[in-house]
Amino acid sequence: MSLFNQLENDLVAALRSRDTNKLNTLRLIISEVKYAIIDLKAKGKELTDQDVIGVLIRESKKRKESIEIFEKAGRTDLSDTEKAELAVIESYLPKQISREELEKIVAEVIESTEKREFGTVMKEVMIRVKGQADGKDVAEAVKLLLA
Repeated sequence: MSLFNQLENDLVAALRSRDTNKLNTLRLIISEVKYAIIDLKAKGKELTDQDVIGVLIRESKKRKESIEIFEKAGRTDLSDTEKAELAVIESYLPKQISREELEKIVAEVIESTEKREFGTVMKEVMIRVKGQADGKDVAEAVKLLLA
């Protein structure tokens, strides 16, 4: 079963169990995935699980930024709502790798590439850890190990 089908099935289950937080979050995610489908069809491509993961990552980043902004403004009510949505989104993302694993991957990439430049290393590491690590964390690890 594809990840998109799983999202749709979980939407039905959330509707039946009257889990409003999960229901609203899944509706939003499915809507964003459908926009991605439209964009992909315009390019002559089909939706893959990687595309769905990309949407989930994008939505996850939005929630994290919102949480930070709301907490700075002292709006814990809105921050709590965003945290609940983030928990639902993260339940569909691949398991995040640890800092040690990330640094190991970065070290392997640095050893295997001829050009030890930030951009070259970042590109290769991001391909390897797609959906398993945040770009900001990858950039920190690359900077640390290239220095």
